[in-house]
Amino acid sequence: MPAHLLRMLQAKGVITDRGTSRISRMRRCAHCRTVILAGLDGNVLALDADVDLVPITRRGELLALVSGRVTYELSRDGRLYRRPPRRVVFGPPTSSSTVHAAHRCGEPTPAEWQAITPRPAAATTEGMPF
Repeated sequence: MPAHLLRMLQAKGVITDRGTSRISRMRRCAHCRTVILAGLDGNVLALDADVDLVPITRRGELLALVSGRVTYELSRDGRLYRRPPRRVVFGPPTSSSTVHAAHRCGEPTPAEWQAITPRPAAATTEGMPF
């Protein structure tokens, strides 16, 4: 991207100096090189948000809150929304979104927090009568 265009987008608040925009994107953490999702956490006065790729369960989100980790809701269109404690406790995420814990270098999302997403069954022709 040309430097003048980058400066203009930064001045308008569309993109940060890290290249982060409202739509989250996969990138590597600058410190530990783990693949994460990075995006802005809101439309106004937004902050950079780095989250682990693995979605977490409702129980995992509560455990993340207790351990002091912030959680974010990832919408279908790729936008991150910070989930404050009151929303974690009283408001489950929408059915079309997933929840992710904030990234911490050297602390991957614990397995007991992770949401298990079933993989589609492989197509097979075994046992087909035709």
